[in-house]
Amino acid sequence: MAVTCHYLDETFHLTTLLLGLTEIHGDHSGTSLSKLLFGIINRYDLERKIICITMDNTSVNQKMCSKMQDLCQEFIARKQWLGFMAHTIHLAARDGLKALAIGSPNSTQNKSEDTVSQTSIENLIDIPDGQDIQYYSIILQISHLAGFLNQSPQWRDKSNTTVKLIYNDIKPTKATNLLSHVCTRWNSTYDMLVRALIHKEAHNQFCSPPNMQSYQLNAL
Repeated sequence: MAVTCHYLDETFHLTTLLLGLTEIHGDHSGTSLSKLLFGIINRYDLERKIICITMDNTSVNQKMCSKMQDLCQEFIARKQWLGFMAHTIHLAARDGLKALAIGSPNSTQNKSEDTVSQTSIENLIDIPDGQDIQYYSIILQISHLAGFLNQSPQWRDKSNTTVKLIYNDIKPTKATNLLSHVCTRWNSTYDMLVRALIHKEAHNQFCSPPNMQSYQLNAL
């Protein structure tokens, strides 16, 4: 567990220090983590200098901050625990995209890219184009295709060749493959959509064969 301290020195210069990088033995419960965190804070006599503690919004971290109150009387979790803002925005955006789904959201949300066969392009074509395009379906559509291409060097090379033929001014070293979004990786969905939009024309050309037309990016 890494603990980083941010503070203003006597000249009001923002300073960042790594206070501890501790290997965690045993269970990763909130109680165990709170003891490790308090031990690091206590080592440097910082109990009375805590303004806030910020971290991911996971349940174990919430439990850790709750248990910290028992160890550090100066710390009040409801006032001094600050969830990491970037993670909060990430969770809100993810839930917002799911809420935009039309019809039965379960049929879309439950079909994650992890459940799709990566060995056959035929198995990926199960979200048809047409009216009432679902925003979340677009995300899964791109993610499924990206997952297939990333698992097949031959198909990935064909896709990259198509991109470079259509955009002949692209640098040889510039990445051209589609990106897959990862639900736990912040901004990955945004990065995936941006890459797909930039190379939309090339990927539509690549997906022009009848068995791949459902993955043309016409909805973007």
